[in-house]
Amino acid sequence: MTRQNTVHQESLRSINIGLALQSILLSKTPPNRAQVAASIGAARSTAGTLVDELISWGLIEEREAPEQRKRGRPGKLLVPSSGKVAAIGVEINVAILAVKVIDVAGNVLAKRFIYDDFRGIEPPRAVDMAMGLIEECLGETDAEVNLVGTSFAVPGMVDSQTEHILVAPNLGWPAVDLVGLARQAGLSGKISVFNEADCAALTVSQNSPGQPSELQDFLYVSGEVGIGSAYVTEGVVRTGKHGWAGELGHVCVDAVGAPCACGSTGCLEVYAGQRAMCAAAQVASIEELLSKLKLGDKRCEQTVRKAVVSLGVAISAAMNLLDISTIVFGGHLGRLADYLVKPTMEELRTRVLWGDLSSFNIIPIRLDSGKRATGAAFAVLNQVLKNPAAFAALAS
Repeated sequence: MTRQNTVHQESLRSINIGLALQSILLSKTPPNRAQVAASIGAARSTAGTLVDELISWGLIEEREAPEQRKRGRPGKLLVPSSGKVAAIGVEINVAILAVKVIDVAGNVLAKRFIYDDFRGIEPPRAVDMAMGLIEECLGETDAEVNLVGTSFAVPGMVDSQTEHILVAPNLGWPAVDLVGLARQAGLSGKISVFNEADCAALTVSQNSPGQPSELQDFLYVSGEVGIGSAYVTEGVVRTGKHGWAGELGHVCVDAVGAPCACGSTGCLEVYAGQRAMCAAAQVASIEELLSKLKLGDKRCEQTVRKAVVSLGVAISAAMNLLDISTIVFGGHLGRLADYLVKPTMEELRTRVLWGDLSSFNIIPIRLDSGKRATGAAFAVLNQVLKNPAAFAALAS
């Protein structure tokens, strides 16, 4: 066999292994080997060989099927493996530093959180603290687990080519080479950096790594200190040519408005960000804002009304531009859903050009603590699941 034919055969094998894995991940219920063979159009023996390789790489495992009333022996079911292949997700945010170790089945093998005010923290200090949490998590993780990489989720613009942070205004960071700092601190293996809103959106579009949820097309709008967002279509977070897409928080809603941490004026997050809303309402927290809203506090009601109008202006612009009909509210926007969703829908009806032609909705969600760390780990594991043969080649 010529070298060209050998390369061609290896390429076909890689494609078929990928198809077999996707067949398992995308199945609504765990399939058996025969169902995988039928799904990818391969002979049972061929599909069986592909499945055996996926099992040997720790990506898939077989489980006994539940008892059935039908005659015949039920085939074993194929599911993502637990506790064999995992990634580390790290969230460095304004109010939390979180680390999670998550496997390809979506199980959290270990986690650590630190809650504090991290505004202005020096990047090397943040990385050192993260390394401490990583070491604690790894101490709880079985030494046999194959760790395929570490990913950081940060509230800032990240260059998708260099993975450098260009600016993270809410942390007070200018350009930062977080990957370089992590390596200097002793972190090995593949290291990635993503925008935190993109990571959060990934946990909305996926139930576990590589396995889609019911929501596959939406605009995720997350309120923490500021406003982050992510545009998702067909289950994929669309980050743009440079990785900078999704900065809805810095869309101008008032050209002569208040100054923003980014250096501009009148940005959405100046009126709808958590810090801005608490300051305008003269409260210490969103919990206090909610309590006062229940009592009919006028200042708090005015603060919410300003946020609603600002959200309506920014989100309607995105909807008119992108033809997106599902909006997901996370963070404090999700917690304020009872006071935000209905009036924001009314604002959108007056501003979205096609609002009378098609329906749209706002879905509020409550993300668990450190969910962006979850999304960061998902991002690494998704790369493995998209090209399992390449992962196996690197691991061998």
